[in-house]
Amino acid sequence: MDIILIAVSFYRALAYLLFAYGIVKVEVVDVGREVVIHSRAFLDSLAKAVPKWEGGVLKVALGKVFEKSFIDSLCIYDLSTKELKAYFYGLKEREEDLKPPEDWNRILEEGMGILEDGRYFHVREGYLILGRYSADLENPLINTHIRRIKEE
Repeated sequence: MDIILIAVSFYRALAYLLFAYGIVKVEVVDVGREVVIHSRAFLDSLAKAVPKWEGGVLKVALGKVFEKSFIDSLCIYDLSTKELKAYFYGLKEREEDLKPPEDWNRILEEGMGILEDGRYFHVREGYLILGRYSADLENPLINTHIRRIKEE
């Protein structure tokens, strides 16, 4: 009877260990590898991008790589003038991305959050960063990756 209890306990511990390994492998290693691949591709596309100035706005098309890296678009506004300064996008420009926010007071009070149209905002060092994301922001690895791209 004792040997059966020891064997059952061993197999139970092994099952827990394999379950934990599966979670770590899928959630940390695989997502981490995906983030590294997207980061490398993003930096490569940023180095190859040809920015253009249109009406005082720097527009940078980063292609399919940008949209695959969990971000669809980024707009940077100067808070002192409330004007669009830079627009980073994937394959095509979207008119809905270029619309300025309506509630500047709320944005300045909160510092970061989500607008009514689904764009995420972040106030940083005198600038407002508005972005559309196609990622699971609950995943800490992906969230960190997006924050690092916004800071670059």
